Amino acid sequence: MDGVEKISYSAEEMRAKANLQVALMLLLLGDGATTEEKDNWINTNSEKFRIIFEERKSDPEFLRRSTEEPQNLAQELVKEFWPESLKRVA
Repeated sequence: MDGVEKISYSAEEMRAKANLQVALMLLLLGDGATTEEKDNWINTNSEKFRIIFEERKSDPEFLRRSTEEPQNLAQELVKEFWPESLKRVA
């Protein structure tokens, strides 16, 4: 496993990450997205999302919002990191 960075999360961080990633994906793809579309989104965006999450996970407010209001936080992240998707989301 040389050259592979080990990433570990607490249970709280894993829950927050999962909630937020699902909210982001559904916001960008819509509730009617197929499994294939969801898989494609994850494969295309997982590294970008991981970097964003890693940079912000030390902020307790970010973790709280990821768990308690992931849809609102997802909207903010889309504006900041996926602005090209805003036309599709609107």
